[in-house]
Amino acid sequence: MNTATIDFPCRLAGVQTFALQGDPDGAARPLVAAGVRALDDVDLVIWNAAPLLAGPFERFEADGRGVLSPEQSLQRLVQSRALRAALDRFLRRAGTLAVLLPAAGSVGVHTLQEVVGFEPLESLPDRSPQLAALPAAASSEPPAGASLDWRSIAGEPFSAFFAAAAPWLQPLAALDGEALRPIAVLAAQPDVIVAGYRYVRPGRLLWLPAARPALAPAKADALVDAVRSLALRLGVDDRVARPPAWWLAAPPVDESELADRVAALVRHRLDTEDALERSTRELADLRRVSALAWGDREAVLRALADAMSRFGAYVQPIGADHEVVVEHDGRVGVIVVVAALPTEPAVALAVAAAARIGADLGVPVRPILMSVAEHGMPLSERPAPDPQRAAAAARAGVAVLDGAALLTAWRAADPALLVALLRR
Repeated sequence: MNTATIDFPCRLAGVQTFALQGDPDGAARPLVAAGVRALDDVDLVIWNAAPLLAGPFERFEADGRGVLSPEQSLQRLVQSRALRAALDRFLRRAGTLAVLLPAAGSVGVHTLQEVVGFEPLESLPDRSPQLAALPAAASSEPPAGASLDWRSIAGEPFSAFFAAAAPWLQPLAALDGEALRPIAVLAAQPDVIVAGYRYVRPGRLLWLPAARPALAPAKADALVDAVRSLALRLGVDDRVARPPAWWLAAPPVDESELADRVAALVRHRLDTEDALERSTRELADLRRVSALAWGDREAVLRALADAMSRFGAYVQPIGADHEVVVEHDGRVGVIVVVAALPTEPAVALAVAAAARIGADLGVPVRPILMSVAEHGMPLSERPAPDPQRAAAAARAGVAVLDGAALLTAWRAADPALLVALLRR
């Protein structure tokens, strides 16, 4: 069984090792750089989720949660997205994923407006169980030689796995049992689940206790081998007996060619599914932004936020007043979206909005007026802009924005139009 580990060292021959956050020894490949197809030739992945809770932290909140710097936050989210994409493709290829569970908790990551909690299991593509803290008495490390305070409650092949691997594992968190089959619990509290299993067609998910701290390399290798043996037994299909390793190493030509064809077709199916998902998302994004040329005020406000980000601008919707504050390269403007033509009352509305927001921010704000009055008409049937209205707006210091022109600039990723609008 082709095996890979993520953020878990292994010296066994043939086992691929990946790292999310870099490997000081250089033995593990960075998963982000390896891409979404990194696990295409793997049948079993063992992922140690704990490093996603690690620092260094720029500060700690009152509850003790560490907060990553903005740069580290971005890196952590990039790693999580890359892991999710690779694991999603892996599970759709009928892979088995074993997760070594971290302690319950989160790290603080920066977004544009606030610090939010990030949990490692958010990196799983499938719905994850919730983690909870273990009872205080069960969460501490037992003395050397003491019996473990948890036990297997499942039959084979799980009982044989835990009989072999229990000395190398230590529960750090409890699992919500709604979305999984419990396979191990605390001995004193059988309602506290510390390991589980779920079949996510066509793949499999195993949630296992964490590896014990400072596990010797030989024991880490033995743990990987035990998980591999468990995965092999879970993958047995009653309709087709699994050939031994010596047969799979040199199968007959016709069997080898058919196996290669099946593998190629699976990769093609996954590539097609990924391309369809990507194209569907891109089409949705494009149609959302294209509302700049045809949408009502609400649709245009949503499109403005998406469009401005391509120009490197920061956008903040104001609310029910149909106003959007835009900041680009130190210049600030407010786009007021109106249903009527850019007549004198609409110009006055934009001037008032800029004055109000400028007073709040303490900076000059450029008033920008955008009308959706003609958005129900095809572009070819719309009348040319009225030069008198444009001149009256200009005398009041108001720039007039045409949605179709902004859409054209967005397609070209050209911020020149936005820069001209914000220049006073």
